[in-house]
Amino acid sequence: MLFHLCALALLLTITTASLLASLIEPSVSHVRRQAAPLCSQYAYHAANGYEFNNNDWGRGSATSGSQCTTVDSTSSSGVKWPTTWNWQGGQNNLKSYANVGKQFSKGLIVGNIKSMLPRIQWDYQPRDGSSVDYELMVWLARIGCVYPIGNKVTTVNLAGFNWDLYVGPNGSMKVFSFIPADGSWKFSFNADIKVFLLPI
Repeated sequence: MLFHLCALALLLTITTASLLASLIEPSVSHVRRQAAPLCSQYAYHAANGYEFNNNDWGRGSATSGSQCTTVDSTSSSGVKWPTTWNWQGGQNNLKSYANVGKQFSKGLIVGNIKSMLPRIQWDYQPRDGSSVDYELMVWLARIGCVYPIGNKVTTVNLAGFNWDLYVGPNGSMKVFSFIPADGSWKFSFNADIKVFLLPI
């Protein structure tokens, strides 16, 4: 999830080097804090095959403020975590990219993937290391002044929704971003992520 003062973009991220698929598990039977809050800039925690990163990489654009990510629970079926922040200043600048990823073995062949079926629930409550060649982002919401990398190249219908596909470079990495074409927020999402590989 990409958090900053004026915008929120909730997305799934897949990288070819470590093949990350961000998951939220809404119904873990036991909710318990598994680690101290991750509050430093690149605070990191790994548990049960998941990696958490507070990653407030753009905090220097704020005049003051802070952010913390807390690991509530992890299980074989998913994870649950909140990220809270309070930033002042730099209203139109990105502050962070708090995220959780599921890491698979390197060398996994995309063509051998039969399906990737995340179950996601999220909420937004406002208050006053690898070398990667490609990245796939599926945005479930775009709120405020955050924009995808690159330019729009087409609109496609996948998983029952229309998506604008943006393509552009992030350094040496090529990024493919699917954005809801109608601007709606996908509060519930259940689809085979492999279909998003077909247009690219």
